[in-house]
Amino acid sequence: MKYKLINKTTGEEHICSKVVVDGFDYYASDDKIIVNDWYYTKAIGSIYQAICFPLSLTDAKKLITTNNPNIDLPKVIDEVEQNKYDLAHKEYPTGKLHRKHTEQEAFLNGWNYCLKSQETHSFSDDDMADFGKFCGNWGGQLTKDENVWLNHFVDEEKTTKELLQLWKEQQLKTLYYT
Repeated sequence: MKYKLINKTTGEEHICSKVVVDGFDYYASDDKIIVNDWYYTKAIGSIYQAICFPLSLTDAKKLITTNNPNIDLPKVIDEVEQNKYDLAHKEYPTGKLHRKHTEQEAFLNGWNYCLKSQETHSFSDDDMADFGKFCGNWGGQLTKDENVWLNHFVDEEKTTKELLQLWKEQQLKTLYYT
């Protein structure tokens, strides 16, 4: 999966892939690595800081951001979490008591319920239209099975679920960092 990273302060954008090392997420780009940049190399599977050049590793990827608090890199912001707390405080600044919950808590519970429903019903009509176009562009057509797509050009079959997974992997997910 590819990620579009946006710096909340500068507006700078990067297209990255996610790398997980020792349980931490790192977002790596093909940007040029300069001295003092952090980078990841797949061959070794570790994180390093560039201290001299030329860098002779062909698979080195520049690290843009991480959720690792021990590395001096900008940190990923959980935009959804931050927004819901900011909005709850804006709507209910005093968090007045209302029966067992404050208004803020009730708002956050409702927000979390909406997020849960998005996990089971996560695609909009526009998303489904895009997926339909993707299936058409893949060059396939439904077989009699109605769950299997056949691409005559490359003589390949994929189920609808396999095509959906392929489509999802190709979508950019936007993340913010600071």
